[in-house]
Amino acid sequence: MGAGITLQEIAKYRLSLPQLAGEIEQRAHVLGRIANDFEDVWWSVIQRMPLAFYVMPDLLGEAGFIRQLSSRLSEFAATVRSRDRAYERL
Repeated sequence: MGAGITLQEIAKYRLSLPQLAGEIEQRAHVLGRIANDFEDVWWSVIQRMPLAFYVMPDLLGEAGFIRQLSSRLSEFAATVRSRDRAYERL
């Protein structure tokens, strides 16, 4: 089994720029929800067991990382949309 993707596989999933931007934006929203869930879990654990603050500080950091990734994906989707609009004006 090869590790690469064939041109036929790529062609099968060809998307227009607006479709691509939509797909990217959907993934960004999912990551944003995951970050919110991480934070919710962290705060609920901390409220019940305050000493957990010292045991699991990384979970809150991970939520921030995921939120940042979500934000960057949203920015990328916006860039793809703006490129599409620029191409339409040509």
